[in-house]
Amino acid sequence: MKTTELDPSKPLKDGREENFVKLLLEAKKCDYECYMEAGFKVKNKTVAQSAAPRLFGKVRISARLNWLKQQAMDKTIAGLIERKQFLTKILREVGGRETSDYVVFDKDGTVRLVFDKDSPRQKAIQSVKTRVEIRGEGEEKQESYVNEIRFTPFSDALTACDQLNKLDGSYKETAAPGMEAFLAGMRGRCRNILDVAKENMQKAG
Repeated sequence: MKTTELDPSKPLKDGREENFVKLLLEAKKCDYECYMEAGFKVKNKTVAQSAAPRLFGKVRISARLNWLKQQAMDKTIAGLIERKQFLTKILREVGGRETSDYVVFDKDGTVRLVFDKDSPRQKAIQSVKTRVEIRGEGEEKQESYVNEIRFTPFSDALTACDQLNKLDGSYKETAAPGMEAFLAGMRGRCRNILDVAKENMQKAG
């Protein structure tokens, strides 16, 4: 006897069964209502109430429904690659930023810090506030707009790096005694170095 290998990724051959599965997936109606709406002809609701569970009990139906549920779930949850890409973007944009990325020289020689939709390393900026400065009095009174840019802490880049290492399994559970304490100390020293660099950049800005 020839057997057909079940492939739940393919639509069911019977269009009514495929409709039945998709209606069940929507979870808006009970099984017998899905059965009737899928196109199965029955005399009354009582017959549908008996037929729907029998159809649902077939392997091809439950397999197809479970496969579609998994696909729907996979689309709403970030996979490993997507999470790594997100963390890598934070690491590169926040950890690799330079004040010069946002420096603009006007024609009159004025130096300004500017951040807009075209600026590089978007995740490196936490917030931007614009304030008006008024200088002089009377006819010499002048207004100028000043952008106050708040950078994302360098520690966020370090945290992203730490999470990437964990996802890659770089931190082995079988590490030698005292290794975790050593790594913690190294991460602490890295934070101190990054904090000093941040302060220097702010002074330079």
